[in-house]
Amino acid sequence: MNQSRHFILGILATMVTACGNLGLTSQSDFSSGSSSSSSGVAVSSSTEALNVFADYPLVWLASTRLIFSVKIASSHLLLLNDLGQEKNGKYNDVYVPIELTVTVNDASYVLTDVGIRMKGNIFSRGPFLEQNVVVRPFHFRLRFNELFDDEAYALFGLKQAWNKLDPAFQARKNRSLFGLTSLEFKWNRSRDPSLINQVYSANQYLQHNLLAPRTSLGEVHLLDASRKYQLGIYTISEPIDERFIARHFSAEAAKGDLYKALYPVTLNPADMGIWNPQTSTFLFYPQMVGVEDTLNFYHPVYDLKTNKKTSNHESLRRLVATLASLPSFPADEQLNRLKQVVHLESFLKYAAISYLIGNPDDMRNNKNNTYIYFDSVTQLAYFIPYDLDWSLGIIWDANLPINQIDYSPFSPIGTYGVITNPLYWLTIFDRASHPFSQDYPLQIQSQLRYKLHLQTYFNDSRFSPMHFQAMMNTYQTTYGAVLTSIETNSTFLHSDPFSHHHQLISTQMLRAI
Repeated sequence: MNQSRHFILGILATMVTACGNLGLTSQSDFSSGSSSSSSGVAVSSSTEALNVFADYPLVWLASTRLIFSVKIASSHLLLLNDLGQEKNGKYNDVYVPIELTVTVNDASYVLTDVGIRMKGNIFSRGPFLEQNVVVRPFHFRLRFNELFDDEAYALFGLKQAWNKLDPAFQARKNRSLFGLTSLEFKWNRSRDPSLINQVYSANQYLQHNLLAPRTSLGEVHLLDASRKYQLGIYTISEPIDERFIARHFSAEAAKGDLYKALYPVTLNPADMGIWNPQTSTFLFYPQMVGVEDTLNFYHPVYDLKTNKKTSNHESLRRLVATLASLPSFPADEQLNRLKQVVHLESFLKYAAISYLIGNPDDMRNNKNNTYIYFDSVTQLAYFIPYDLDWSLGIIWDANLPINQIDYSPFSPIGTYGVITNPLYWLTIFDRASHPFSQDYPLQIQSQLRYKLHLQTYFNDSRFSPMHFQAMMNTYQTTYGAVLTSIETNSTFLHSDPFSHHHQLISTQMLRAI
């Protein structure tokens, strides 16, 4: 059975009868006479209409080749370039419509009216066009269920009017690819010579049943009216959103608050808010906790992604208050109280893997790139890694190894000095000449569990130069012949940074364990 037939059989159970409503056609049908409805959704006469792909695990295998061809109008390419240049630009969340052809091995399908927008931090933003020609790569997000119906779209002539009783509205609203409503794409800005750092790092969490986004590689083409750009090999990741949570938690447990937390995420009450003596409650600073509103330039550190209209942030408030007040309780109560706000075992496993992969840009080190989810049944906090491009020996500053992997797994020193997150002081860090040593008593049982997980994961054969090289070789076989029309660091070169990183980690583990 060839790969194309294998792919089709894998999604046959999700066949539907109204391909036009979903905006999906097979490649052959689209090129041989599909048309567009008044809502801008492609219509096909195909009798083989497929749903826009239910969850399909084979997509994430290194042997599965993915090609994403983005066809965009020249005017929309200019708009995409203009709207996404600033990290906190007013219209950062405005998507531009494209036609997407997705190829999985040798089976291709087309989705119309997919949304695209730029993404990334202040260092990865900026124009990618010069004289209307693409001259550099850019990070981006695709949204498959974008409706283009917010008022902001009217400003750019993109607003679509929907009849919410029309089945086409619900079909578009629920449209997905690989069971996802969006996908994130990152080019190799960190100049990783293996191209697989993010994939390998994410897999370190996933293979031990921890929360992390599924990640792989994919080839990206961009087509406007005049030319085709081969943008090379991108890292693709699933978003951490409601669907992600629903896949990992029961229906009742998946109703909790999900936060995307960027710099400076510390869980330290002194950073996050103040006590109101009149009501004896802790109040978050508005700039720290809330729901992002890009149009009004509001970007809180802890950005609530679910329950946006109903949450009072009580779960997060309870976590922060407990971490702060834990030392005031008797020693024999402290660990139990900690377990009432944090799923402690998963946190300790998360912390162990985070140390081993050496990510200098995470919650522990640079106070960054973390999702926090609160189980709606237990109210326990789970921590989810995000944005793993700086890891496994890939660094942006030559001094970072001195500040990170040259220290033991129990050290309170992070990327830029002493770490102030109380959760780590309570559970992991050795005592040091720092006030937090007295402020936050170490729960020795937690540190012992963390030590055990470090040993287990370090000795796992899947954390080794041999396994890393094998994964790189498989991806190179899948994508090694990819050509690029601009410089995108899309060549598989070597795995030396990981080998060096593994050697440094081995030295620390021998000293500490």
